[in-house]
Amino acid sequence: MRNIEKSIAIILIITLMTLNLQLNLYQANSQNTGSKGQRIIEIYSNYAIIKDELYIHGIEVNLTQHIPKQYSNELFMVKAYDENGEINVVIEDGDDEVKIVVLGEVKGKVTIETYLIRHLKTYAGKYVFQYPIYPILDITMENFNTTIIYPAETINVTTIIPPTNITMTDKWQATFTQSPLPIQTTIELYTSFEAKITPILIDKIIRWVSISQDIEVKDEITVRNPIDTTLKRDIGFKFTMPQGISIYSVTDPLGPVNYKVNSTSTTTIITIYPRIDLQSEWTYDFTLKYKIPREKYISGGGQQETLTIPIDTIIQTPIRQMNITVKFSDGTKIVDYTGKPAKIESTTLKYDLGGLIAKDHGLSNLKVTYIPGQTPMQIPINILAYTVIALTATSTIYLKYRFSKVKTATKVSYIRAIYDSYLKEKDLYIKLKETIRRYGNGDIGRKQYLEEKKRIMDEIKALTDKINEAKMKVESEEARSKMGEIEDEMEKLKALINRIEDIEEKKLSKTIKRVEYQRIRDANE
Repeated sequence: MRNIEKSIAIILIITLMTLNLQLNLYQANSQNTGSKGQRIIEIYSNYAIIKDELYIHGIEVNLTQHIPKQYSNELFMVKAYDENGEINVVIEDGDDEVKIVVLGEVKGKVTIETYLIRHLKTYAGKYVFQYPIYPILDITMENFNTTIIYPAETINVTTIIPPTNITMTDKWQATFTQSPLPIQTTIELYTSFEAKITPILIDKIIRWVSISQDIEVKDEITVRNPIDTTLKRDIGFKFTMPQGISIYSVTDPLGPVNYKVNSTSTTTIITIYPRIDLQSEWTYDFTLKYKIPREKYISGGGQQETLTIPIDTIIQTPIRQMNITVKFSDGTKIVDYTGKPAKIESTTLKYDLGGLIAKDHGLSNLKVTYIPGQTPMQIPINILAYTVIALTATSTIYLKYRFSKVKTATKVSYIRAIYDSYLKEKDLYIKLKETIRRYGNGDIGRKQYLEEKKRIMDEIKALTDKINEAKMKVESEEARSKMGEIEDEMEKLKALINRIEDIEEKKLSKTIKRVEYQRIRDANE
């Protein structure tokens, strides 16, 4: 009897707890009645920003946003704000989804900014963008609006699913409305559009900043083609920089690179034409030298000055990593600084930064206060005059030796020919890889495969002979050293092709397990 009474008591307690939980959930939902929000999806050439403004009405809640797993590789960074400023978020990467968790309970207006890279695909000559139309939340919103804003260079919006109205003012836009927006609502957006853009991603910038009378900057930059089509060298890619910047030069390891500068009232746009076409996921290294306006970055004067460290000189482009070294003139005394420098010496500071997108030219919060050292010597006018006379006197010497430059130019032409041959050789190896892959997938028979392989290898041999012939006419030790490095890379590429051919043969002969084949193939890719 006692056991029966005890069991009944336990059941009653569980029932009361369940009713209480349901009551709390009902009260939470009823108290959150009136919550609403809006999402703005701004698509740019190099990134997209998803801005969610949520107005939480009633009680404080734990706020979590869910993102389908297929978008995890596109996430670049996330920021969140309430009415008092920036708040902390945690990104939890699960098996099926990614969670953006706002730390602590929130109420009132909360803004979540999600930045995407690799956000564009291509299909039939058009750019394609996909993402959830509405934020996937654990709370019900009474009303929610979403606006899609296309790049300024968009010519036409060709597809949008689900269908909705598309308008054109300054930019192409599309709008959606959901009332109410239930818990965990997942509606995917698919849209395609035509635009004159060349998406790029900056893997790394090594920046050297020299502070004297002017602010001189040298950027060693690695850019990547993040989309699935070729970036043509004759089209090039663009950097947007603040107005007032003076470009000195653009070079890559082989010398000067063509570029064009267009200035507006607010920005400087530089178009860089790489030496080669950039296939999907290829990187390109180059060096950009320029001067930035002193008055925009240095304040104070006399005994003490403050430098705002120039981080935002390349805007509208994601930067995965930046190492910035600031070098002051000799005798400078560093008084104070903000942030956490990776290295500090007498007149030098170094910062290591990551995950940057400068949406516009906003001065950074990294500052250095210092007492200036020696300033560069000003050359008197009379010295300049004597220099002009000396140059005039030596002009005949220049004329005497000018024709020797023809020989140098000829040597340079040999180097260019060798470089172009190396690029063609690399393209042939890539073509051979695709032929091997087609053979491994059963798209072509063994006879056709061997014929195509022989034809490609013959072309490679002809190029190698051409390179060896041209190399005999190059005397520069530096050029020979660089060619040796390239040949080492070509040998690695050749070995890689042999490994790919070997695993495809093993797959066809069924002497390797599918799992092991996939593992080796992924490693070689």
